[in-house]
Amino acid sequence: AAETAGGQPTASARVEPPATDRAVTKSAPLDHARWLELPDQLELRGAVRELATNSVLILHDSNVLRLGLRPQQSHLRSELLARQLQQALAPRLGDALVVRLEVVSADAITTTTAASLASAAESERHAAAVSAIDGDPLVRGLVEKLDARVLPGSPRALNPD
Repeated sequence: AAETAGGQPTASARVEPPATDRAVTKSAPLDHARWLELPDQLELRGAVRELATNSVLILHDSNVLRLGLRPQQSHLRSELLARQLQQALAPRLGDALVVRLEVVSADAITTTTAASLASAAESERHAAAVSAIDGDPLVRGLVEKLDARVLPGSPRALNPD
């Protein structure tokens, strides 16, 4: 494993394709917006999805994809997950892709992750659910007439899917 400028070790993986399947599919380099969409487009699941949604794109250049993880997500930095992510990305980014995972300081991350976007969307849906319950005339009537109350945390947003 190589080291970053800050002395942090990086995890990287390269999966060699079979000798008969060495053609590399070329695509435009990933940008931040495309990176945020990939976990859903690729239908990633489990720990590899957690890795993808909690990482930020540092660089996609040629056959190297560098991803940054906040220190609190450093448990996702592993050879196995890097290899699984590489395999999932290979159809779009080429078989020669090398995924490098780096733990970077939270201050160095200036872009959002797919996980933080999903969390913000969930918070917005929850706030809308709470507002809908609080504004419901039937609920207000029960609260006023029967001294009822809505338990904090009990309103749940509907799943948008």
